[in-house]
Amino acid sequence: MLFGDRQTFALKCVETHSADHGVFLGVSLLVASQEIGDSSEISPAGVIVHSANVFLKYSGARDLAPCDSRTAFEHLHETMYGDNWRGGVAAQYRARYAVHEVFDASVSDQRWLVFLVDFDYESRVLLGRRDAGYVNSQLVPRGYVEQVLGELLNWLRRS
Repeated sequence: MLFGDRQTFALKCVETHSADHGVFLGVSLLVASQEIGDSSEISPAGVIVHSANVFLKYSGARDLAPCDSRTAFEHLHETMYGDNWRGGVAAQYRARYAVHEVFDASVSDQRWLVFLVDFDYESRVLLGRRDAGYVNSQLVPRGYVEQVLGELLNWLRRS
């Protein structure tokens, strides 16, 4: 299944079932047609549902002071994984900004960092590697990533 527009931001999902009727998902992200993650790495669907719901709870609360994408990425990376990580924990940065945390096994475990930030009337998906820093960014309409996650959750509820 594909949710969203691969030219902008999309989720590519592979659903599998276990012998005990468990549902598992492998998810990779498509950002500006670049595939991020490994959809063959699967997670229980319930874990993804929970993580997506936590992420969606912060819709409208991802504003950063206006800056360029590299600066925003470096600020979030340092606040979550650098010396100031305690401040990031206190401010709920992982739950608020980290799209890669929703898809831990297939994206985060592949050492990708994917952040969603809002600046005025636009949002940006920021891409980087845990060990190599900022890679690039993609402008998306404000609320678009949340809409795509909502489509995934609705699909999971129906299946």
